[in-house]
Amino acid sequence: MPLTPELEQLIYDKVNSGRYPTASEVIREGLRLLDERDRLAEARLKELKQKIQIGIEELDRGAGFS
Repeated sequence: MPLTPELEQLIYDKVNSGRYPTASEVIREGLRLLDERDRLAEARLKELKQKIQIGIEELDRGAGFS
């Protein structure tokens, strides 16, 4: 699937800024950041599920609302 003109321009601008030497480096960094974001979201979801489970167990023991 080809890139949109907007994405091509963004990549071009990033390379021209001097921060990235090639378009491949821009894309590589973007993919690395997406992977990092996905891992963080997965970790947050896992933590939330654990907290929910703890809350359910507390309610089952009667340690909930008075």
